[in-house]
Amino acid sequence: MSLPDVYEVMRRIDRCKSEPNKMYMRAEFEFCARGIEVAGHLTSTDKCRHTEPYGPTGRDVFVTEIDQPAIPANRMLTLFLKAMKDKNAIDGIIDELSQKIKVAVFKVRIAKQHLDEGEVYPYRLVALPLDPKFDPWSQSLLDYYGDAGDHVVFDLNRQDNWEYITRKDKIFDDLTYRIKKYHYLPNGGIEEDLKTCLSHPRLFKCHGIRHVRTDQLIKFLGFDGFDLAAFVGWSMGSSSKVSAAPAQASNYAEIREAWPRYIHKLCVPFDYSRMEVKN
Repeated sequence: MSLPDVYEVMRRIDRCKSEPNKMYMRAEFEFCARGIEVAGHLTSTDKCRHTEPYGPTGRDVFVTEIDQPAIPANRMLTLFLKAMKDKNAIDGIIDELSQKIKVAVFKVRIAKQHLDEGEVYPYRLVALPLDPKFDPWSQSLLDYYGDAGDHVVFDLNRQDNWEYITRKDKIFDDLTYRIKKYHYLPNGGIEEDLKTCLSHPRLFKCHGIRHVRTDQLIKFLGFDGFDLAAFVGWSMGSSSKVSAAPAQASNYAEIREAWPRYIHKLCVPFDYSRMEVKN
């Protein structure tokens, strides 16, 4: 059973009637984040393990610029022929080639880490191009952060959102995704108590967004192990299973801040026609 189509999931998020919930899920998608990493508040269950929320404030972002990505050969040929044909077009071509791309860089705290007492949450920097040609949601997220100021951006917890999309606005109804086989220890268990959960379908909720986004990054945007370690926040050990990435690299380099490595892979024209609802 394959994952739902990424454009279908994005269409459904855009269909959400509640603006706070819609923006929360947009952030989950854009950052490839767990729900707890975006939420501004903890659930009662979360409070048993954590003392403060992971979710960002409006100050957890900055804007910068990058150079244009390498121009494909066919586009370069088109520009060359245009310049040969019309000398007056040269200045316009030079302007096009020299334009910078604005990028928003978001600070996302990473959950599921084994931290010592008093240790602060680690974080990753997630960079997104702001040009709507490449990304339909990044500017709206940046504006949402700006409106939040010093306060939490997403004024809810992950259970609030689950309740909303399960009971009030069932945007993901009829979508499922497959959970692969995994092993786990029951609460308080020891190694001898290791249990196995076989692969099975699951109703699509917010964690499914992370599956779909990860699939998009690998399958369609060409992310490798280093890119995933930087963007998703995986350890180098996990990332090396995707591509050749030495686990020791994170001991020497700030992998989770290496957004300049992958940002041009996100500068791909977005297919808005696939966001249109078909009658």
